[in-house]
Amino acid sequence: MKKLLYAIGLGGIIYGAYRYYQIQSDILYYSKIKMSGLKIKQATAELIIFEVKLKVTNNSEFAFTLMKYNLGIYINNNKVSDVKNSNVNEVLEGNGSTSEISFDVKFNPKQFGLLDLFRQVLSSLKKTVVGVRGDMKIKKGILNIDIPLDLTYKVDDFV
Repeated sequence: MKKLLYAIGLGGIIYGAYRYYQIQSDILYYSKIKMSGLKIKQATAELIIFEVKLKVTNNSEFAFTLMKYNLGIYINNNKVSDVKNSNVNEVLEGNGSTSEISFDVKFNPKQFGLLDLFRQVLSSLKKTVVGVRGDMKIKKGILNIDIPLDLTYKVDDFV
């Protein structure tokens, strides 16, 4: 009888730890991710380079590790670039801490037939919209979480 009670108790502890981890991962899944910066580094007819900064707020109690991201960058709803990184290993500290992730977006506007679009962008920044869509993979122990992103901001917010 004692062995049965020990087994039930141990099973309850394991289940409780699993549920706690699951709840913390759910909190992380719904954490706040927003674009915190946008900086044009180079703009020519052949090459446009700009830096995008994302701020991730981890509201869970655990620190999680950002493993990789796969993002599409959109300007006025036109996809201009894909940004992939499968070697990030950025630790997102817990308890409401924020971490900043930055990456460069490079593309040739002529390749996409977007030269006219960028003339419009540079002439009317207030109306230009930048979007980031894709997902991030975050890991803690045996838990792997895919967090979808769909962010849209006006360039005017960063100028």
